[in-house]
Amino acid sequence: MPSNKRLKVTASTTEKSSLAVPPLRSSAQPIPPSCSDLCPVLPARKDPHSSLPTPGDARSLPLVFESGVHHPLGSSSVPCHQLINSDDDAESFDEHVGITSCSSRKNNDYWKVNVIDQHNVIEEAKLKVDDVLPLPAGRKVILTCNEHLQPIGDAGGLLSGFLGILGSDYKKFPIYFLSWRKVPRKDDVYNDIIKRKFHFVDVENKIKRYMLKNLGKVWKDTRHRLFHQFYDGTLSIEENIARRPSRIDENHWRWFIDYRLSKKTREICKKNAENRKKQLFTHTGGSKSIARRKDEEVTNVIVL
Repeated sequence: MPSNKRLKVTASTTEKSSLAVPPLRSSAQPIPPSCSDLCPVLPARKDPHSSLPTPGDARSLPLVFESGVHHPLGSSSVPCHQLINSDDDAESFDEHVGITSCSSRKNNDYWKVNVIDQHNVIEEAKLKVDDVLPLPAGRKVILTCNEHLQPIGDAGGLLSGFLGILGSDYKKFPIYFLSWRKVPRKDDVYNDIIKRKFHFVDVENKIKRYMLKNLGKVWKDTRHRLFHQFYDGTLSIEENIARRPSRIDENHWRWFIDYRLSKKTREICKKNAENRKKQLFTHTGGSKSIARRKDEEVTNVIVL
């Protein structure tokens, strides 16, 4: 990794530097707490696989955490921790096409971002998605947002890949639930993982809703892909269980196969397929969100 440019956030350096950094905060705007001030990581608990629910009655199982990580700002983009006003006219989150498990850049590509530590020192850094979780305690990636509190720029791209990894982790979000709405302990992942690695100040939980919505999309899309990738209709159930994805528990996968093969699920899948054929317009921008694409277009116009 190339040498990082360090910057102490003071009144003088803020005036001299072209780097977008948070202003000095008054007593009315306290600096967000460091990682040590946030909720502690939950200890691992025993996972009672023997008491899995039936597909029609999914109950919660304990969550096990695994140990582990400069975008040029346009006129409409600022670090999320500086956005403090709510916007009633913000784009609907249902209209904001979000994140999938694969970013437009591969996870081994670098993103140019700003990282802040517990002493309010900011430095430029080039990070891969896999570098986020091992970041030292107290160091966070500064999230850049548009006026609607939607992540954009390189920090938004890094977040996209990071959420893609989290959303497809079926130890954190078990596969054996009927829907994302029923998956428990989403707030634990948000507080104990995401907020420890990304620096932002939310307004009316807009950023949180954005992140959880996209985690849910990844969770749903990935398990759909895994079923078609690993299930073979010519094999027996036991043979299909044996060829399950290595990171998914045997009993969890058994429940999921039973769920996917149920009559009700097959009817829903058939209906969804018919509805997709009726769609006149589809999103063709890949995994990049509309907000990030708009920001890039504005930046390109400014540069030209």
